[in-house]
Amino acid sequence: MSGVLLLIAVVLAGCGGPGGPRAQLESPGQVDLSAKNPQKIKSRGEGPNVTPNQKGKYLLFPGDEQGLADNRLASPPGINDAGDGKFTVNVDRAGILEASKLILGETLGLSYVVDPRVQGTVTLSSSGPLSARDLLRAFEAALRLNSAALVQTDGVAKVVALQEMLDGEVGAADMDGAVTEGYGVSAVVLRHISPPTMMELMDSFIAHAGSVRASNVGNLILIRGSASERQSLVDVVLSFDVDWMRSQTASIAILSNGRSDDMAKKLEAIFADDSASSGRNAIKIIPVERLNGVIVIANSQQKVRRALAWIKRLDQESTTDTNYYVYAVQNGSAVDLAKILTSTFVDAAGAAGTTAEVAPNRETVQVSIDQSNTRATTQSQDAQTGKTDREDTLQTSSTSEQTTQNLSSGIRITANPANNTIVIRASAEEYRKILSTLRQIDAPATQVLINTTIAEVALNDDLRYGVQAFFKNNNVGGGLFTGSGLTLQPSFPGLNFFLGSTADPKLVLDALTAVTKVRIVSSPSVLVLENETATIKVGDQVPVKTQTVEKSGNSDSVNSFEYRDTGVILKVKPRVNANGMVTIELGQELSSVTEGSGSSTTERENPTFSQRAINSKVSVNDAQTVLLGGLISGQESNTRDTIPGTKKIPILGDLLGKTEKSARRTELIVFITPQIIRNGDEASRQSQDLRAKMKLLNWD
Repeated sequence: MSGVLLLIAVVLAGCGGPGGPRAQLESPGQVDLSAKNPQKIKSRGEGPNVTPNQKGKYLLFPGDEQGLADNRLASPPGINDAGDGKFTVNVDRAGILEASKLILGETLGLSYVVDPRVQGTVTLSSSGPLSARDLLRAFEAALRLNSAALVQTDGVAKVVALQEMLDGEVGAADMDGAVTEGYGVSAVVLRHISPPTMMELMDSFIAHAGSVRASNVGNLILIRGSASERQSLVDVVLSFDVDWMRSQTASIAILSNGRSDDMAKKLEAIFADDSASSGRNAIKIIPVERLNGVIVIANSQQKVRRALAWIKRLDQESTTDTNYYVYAVQNGSAVDLAKILTSTFVDAAGAAGTTAEVAPNRETVQVSIDQSNTRATTQSQDAQTGKTDREDTLQTSSTSEQTTQNLSSGIRITANPANNTIVIRASAEEYRKILSTLRQIDAPATQVLINTTIAEVALNDDLRYGVQAFFKNNNVGGGLFTGSGLTLQPSFPGLNFFLGSTADPKLVLDALTAVTKVRIVSSPSVLVLENETATIKVGDQVPVKTQTVEKSGNSDSVNSFEYRDTGVILKVKPRVNANGMVTIELGQELSSVTEGSGSSTTERENPTFSQRAINSKVSVNDAQTVLLGGLISGQESNTRDTIPGTKKIPILGDLLGKTEKSARRTELIVFITPQIIRNGDEASRQSQDLRAKMKLLNWD
């Protein structure tokens, strides 16, 4: 056997040159063919123990296998005891009642009560063992997602609706900054800062209004909320309420454009000497990422003012970067304002973005303006997100709410009717111009109170030519009317003139009552926004047959009817000018069913209407009354009285009967008085006047 091994070694030695890879093999004389025990492999970190005689041999250096994936099994479902008072949690979509039983009752051994109104599911999973306190807080956080709260009172854990706690339920009450698990109130006694000063410092940390209160009696800060919320705020209070803050000045600056961490680094570089020092003379700069702000603390107000001045200089918006802004419309319609902005800010050389179809009840208005500087900025933004122009265009073509143009160019204005807001995509400089225009056109709309009195005047011999002729011929009014020069447009027929601003329609009606019968048909008052139409209807709705469908095979038929308004119909659309004049678009209609119509079935289904309508436009001063009239209607009737039973007897019936002919003519006059209401005080004053008039009515 040794001879064979020797022959193989000689052959291998002859196959390679002096410098070949096989030259590293030992010569046959140096090969030790005796049996050897395997050498001990050293653990990782000891290093190889290589002796000169081991050169050229292959050595094994095993790793500790700590880089391999952790194949530990996940926690089994439910809650398991991990020892030392800790638990592993794996609860998936359990009902609140089931989760309360598992966590509060079985695991923690607490007596508990669950409000039946509380509904929802709980999912909890821990990456490691949790203490009983951490388990309770995790359960409380899950309840908060279901609008529920955990309260511990008298040794009983209660799961109740969160709204009950917000409505006044106190829950647990703790002193000296202690925090009991569950919803409650924690009181912190301040020792170095006054409560008002602490409230100013904590203003930006308070997430819910009313959750933190200050009490000068006892120098207390009262914190209300869940255990985790109270613990966070208690930690903030205690971090401020230290002795060194007694002579320190602190300020919180909320950034509008920059990032808090970047701003803190810049301030530390500016105040490097002061920031590097320690103790009471150091300037402390603390970034607050959640608020995107910076807290500056120093031992003098001058240092804080210097830091705030630098923050103001550095926190400037870029005039070229494109951002998204949301404007909440205060008074008008977001859709209407977006259309105005679109037509105002579209460049003549640019093209407006083509708006694709959107979901029902949604309306989108967009406009784009190509600008080279905006293009360069937005390209860099796309580069940061990893999107190319080609990818952006392809994504845009597949989204119905985007335009077909590239998203990285131009101004875009989109109206959201759901919450009456406008989304604007523009640079800071462009947005300032748009915002300036928006604030001017989004002004409170002026309201106009339209006081109307509709009266029907019976025309007798004194009024046979109408009310207008009676006033002119008899000089009625004693200078009440402002003059013939203020008549309406010639196209407005009949009685048309103005009354003085201090005149009352009652004076005219009293003058007419002295010579004839006057009946007030209606006296409505309506409040309407300018450029909106107010409609006043006084009358009835008359059914009119519009269609008859005959069924085949029987004599039944189906009739379709529509209702037509009759009576007095007045439409008023006011517009207020800058000088206080009110321009009113008037539409007046008087319609009724012709007398005698409806004597037969056909006439009842298809009555004849008498209609008189006028339309015009007039400009009057505030609180000035305009009188509309000239709508004269006449009715004639023949009445025959006979002795019962003799009407059908020839000749005798005519001799014993009497026929009376009567004619009745009436004229409808309308008083319209507009009053401009610009603010809430004027509206309140008008309401008080109306209530005063209502008290004068005799309800007996």
